[in-house]
Amino acid sequence: MELISFPNVTAALAKKFQAFAADRGIDLPVSDRTPTPRPSEFIRLWETGGDRRNLVTDRPTVTVEAYADRNSRAGELADLFRAWFYAQQGEDLVQGCPIHHVGEYARPASLPHPDTNQARYTATYSLDVRGTTL
Repeated sequence: MELISFPNVTAALAKKFQAFAADRGIDLPVSDRTPTPRPSEFIRLWETGGDRRNLVTDRPTVTVEAYADRNSRAGELADLFRAWFYAQQGEDLVQGCPIHHVGEYARPASLPHPDTNQARYTATYSLDVRGTTL
């Protein structure tokens, strides 16, 4: 019997995008949690479902929220993530785990946070990733 394992998609995407943003001079916390204390800008992302396509391919769904003080800036951060995410097709999510396909369920849209009124853009994506043998 062959056992196939898949990486922690949330952690891998957060790490890769945070490094990408830093390379562009943007100091941006990226995580599956809201940072404490709450900064003026950050990205929150987490897996919200998905399915397994076959023995070696998983298709997780990921929701991404871009927060900022201004709506226009939250939109810019959401667009930056979106552009970066689509460029990940063909790249490794983690060593030996390639991303075969990226897709979009819902493009970035303004959805201010209900409790803080902080500007927020939300989008939902999917990606096909190849697993590794245990």
